[in-house]
Amino acid sequence: MKLNDERSEAHGGEPTVTERVGDGLVRIPLVTPTLPPATRTNSYLARGATGWTLVDLGPAGVDAVHAALDAADAHADGRDRVHALLLTHHHPDHVGGLDAWRAATRRPVVAHAHTWDRIAADPDDHDVVVRGDDTWDGLALWHTPGHAPGHLAVETGAGWIVGDLMAGTGTIVVDPSDGSMHDYLASLERFAGCDVPGWPSHGPVLPDVGARSAAYVAHRLRREARVVAALAPEPRDLMAVTARAYEDVPAALHGFASRSALAHLEKLETDGLAARDGGAKWLLVSG
Repeated sequence: MKLNDERSEAHGGEPTVTERVGDGLVRIPLVTPTLPPATRTNSYLARGATGWTLVDLGPAGVDAVHAALDAADAHADGRDRVHALLLTHHHPDHVGGLDAWRAATRRPVVAHAHTWDRIAADPDDHDVVVRGDDTWDGLALWHTPGHAPGHLAVETGAGWIVGDLMAGTGTIVVDPSDGSMHDYLASLERFAGCDVPGWPSHGPVLPDVGARSAAYVAHRLRREARVVAALAPEPRDLMAVTARAYEDVPAALHGFASRSALAHLEKLETDGLAARDGGAKWLLVSG
């Protein structure tokens, strides 16, 4: 069974087996209500200076807590050495097990201030509120907003846990409701030249996180160029921009694609390259 999973991952498949994947790093793929084609969110146990930190816990209920602690017994230094839960961001498939974790363990939760603002829980005195780049138990934390305002990436001895900044397959949704394409591209660019593995929340390992981040930036800039072209020679509303800039996407998915189109338009607005015409249409701003 494990051999089949390893072959599947080598071909871009979704990991399904809990295992130690690197120096001080255990991956725990747990079934969650996430966006297809993914069916699981990868939790990780990362070894720090004094113990292990669990990164993300997607499923609700105490069974997910037991799965994570059982993984520590089997693949790390035991459940008693797991001393905190760190949240990469606030989306439900990453924080579903938060309440069960707090009730079952009474151990700290580490999250960015923006994440605390968006989850239905306030930090206790023993919890940790991150407000920018930081460290936790010797693990470097980078504040990498864009997909979510409080998104964190975690440096480990086996590479970077990148959460939903990148995925093992496909691309990442940047929805203007709580994301920013401008911030997202800046976060990706921080990984330029980082030729170490990246461990995403969904899908298999990224062998070279710097190369993957560069590919993501190039992909987004190509799409941005199509959004700019869609605004010429006349202003257009969001769905008209989407139809032109995402003509390679089936029309049935244009409602979903319009969220990314809007994120690109808002980035162009921030960059001073596009503006709203006072109504529902967008136009190019001449230099």
